[in-house]
Amino acid sequence: QKHSLSTTKKTATIGFYTTSTWMESTKQYGSDDACFLFSYCNNTKAIRVLKPKKNDNDKKNITNYMYCHPSTLNVSGRLTNRTNGSVHGIGIGGTSHKPRMRITETLEECHFLSYDSVFESGQLLPFEDSLHYFD
Repeated sequence: QKHSLSTTKKTATIGFYTTSTWMESTKQYGSDDACFLFSYCNNTKAIRVLKPKKNDNDKKNITNYMYCHPSTLNVSGRLTNRTNGSVHGIGIGGTSHKPRMRITETLEECHFLSYDSVFESGQLLPFEDSLHYFD
């Protein structure tokens, strides 16, 4: 009896679109109603877009969804490597302590979650896990 092993590699491209200007901060910011997370699965050619959730009260998009926190953030005229609880690098969605998409300064051990409190829930990547690490 012969067994075959599938070695098909799943690959995808993920990204984030916003017209808000990037700035260095340990806190989240952003107020662009047109922002979204997106993915393109190279195997299936599927495109997925996740938009910000709406506030329950006023039905407007949730804001404060991005941050850029370099390890050499200039605070009050001096350089610091303090994190104030936020992770270094770029964060999208979630919180500054646990962003939905985190891109590190070294581009190693970046991660992506399938849910957060800011963007629509759902798998952006065509894989089964709710937490994905990528380099």
